[in-house]
Amino acid sequence: LASLGRAADHDRRFRIAQVLVFLGEARDEERALYEKHAEGGLARPRRALEDEEWTELLFHPEEDRLTGRILAAIAPAVMLGQMGAIRASLAPEVVDPSREVDPHGSTLQAVRCLNWAAAILGLDTPPVYVCPDHPCTIDVVLNPRPVTRLGKLALSGRRSRELAFSAGRHLSWFRKEHLPGPPRGGVRRLEDMFLAALLMGNPGLPITGEVKKRVAPIAAAIFPLLDASAVEGLKREFGRFVAEGGRTKLGRWLRGAERTGDRAGMLLTNDLWAAEHMLKLEEP
Repeated sequence: LASLGRAADHDRRFRIAQVLVFLGEARDEERALYEKHAEGGLARPRRALEDEEWTELLFHPEEDRLTGRILAAIAPAVMLGQMGAIRASLAPEVVDPSREVDPHGSTLQAVRCLNWAAAILGLDTPPVYVCPDHPCTIDVVLNPRPVTRLGKLALSGRRSRELAFSAGRHLSWFRKEHLPGPPRGGVRRLEDMFLAALLMGNPGLPITGEVKKRVAPIAAAIFPLLDASAVEGLKREFGRFVAEGGRTKLGRWLRGAERTGDRAGMLLTNDLWAAEHMLKLEEP
């Protein structure tokens, strides 16, 4: 609360007043400060977020950077490998091609918000499918490429700030280091891919026979899809991984990645009430 007395630090004073109002603990002075500076519409940034700003300001402390770089090195190949696996699957989840919309030309509020959010976050807008009969808000579908599916909870009854929060959370999964671990993927699957990446960085990696039996086929499927620079990058990251102790907690990393998405959503919405509403709606 001492920050409220820092007259020159306007942003910090406003943020603290905003939180106190949200918690119902604000005094008249703090409420007046919040109401004076609260904006009615969405942010109008002058430029896109840069990669360094993602890592320095948005990434959650639990999201280990080195783990992310190792996963980022194999992400494109993982996506290609998943395409093959999905094509070979007996029951792949395929979104009806007729549901795809032009994210740059659509008049739907949810689609326009997604395109706006991607531009701010410095990301490409993924292919977007509008599925009003699906019970979700917004999710990632391997179709077999990663695409965005907007469900009925996003297409009606949502305020722009609610959509902004969900768009930020969702688009965070399209960053390269996050692609191997989108929601519902599971920690075990992430562990297998991470070990496969380490195995490609060092084929002599000492792992048990049971684990190697599970992981080696993944590495064998991904390795031919990597170019020479990606392989060299994996070797460098493996060296750093060993130098830093050779340990990571992927469950913790995944929680951190989820919270990074929450932070991206909060950056876009600047509204604690909208964030709370969408978190309760999407993850009761």
